[in-house]
Amino acid sequence: MPQYFDQIKFDDSKKIFETAQLITETIRKLQEYQPTEKRNSFVEDYTLIGWLEVISILIERNPDCLEKSEIENLAKVILETCLFSLNFDPIDGHITQNVDLEPLEKKNINKCHAKESVQAAYGLLMTICKT
Repeated sequence: MPQYFDQIKFDDSKKIFETAQLITETIRKLQEYQPTEKRNSFVEDYTLIGWLEVISILIERNPDCLEKSEIENLAKVILETCLFSLNFDPIDGHITQNVDLEPLEKKNINKCHAKESVQAAYGLLMTICKT
């Protein structure tokens, strides 16, 4: 996408597509997306990386496409669901061999584990901070 804009030397992306609508839809898809990356694995989820990079490119090219509250919400999504697992529910009782931890781990796991997806998420945060 950046090469396309650079090739045609076209500053008004709104004549090509509605940026605000596209970025809102992309953020929604990022929130709903179930990543394929797992802990302690080097398998990268290129769909997740793609969502993060598209959002970053759209914000770079059109910084006014989101309202301040939408940008704050996006930063919260990146921090709380992509990079870190901040929503923990306490476990009642002691953990023993009989406790099934799998549902608890999946619920609180962050989306980005591989190097490239983490870099894409931090890159998007940097783009947000610059706007």
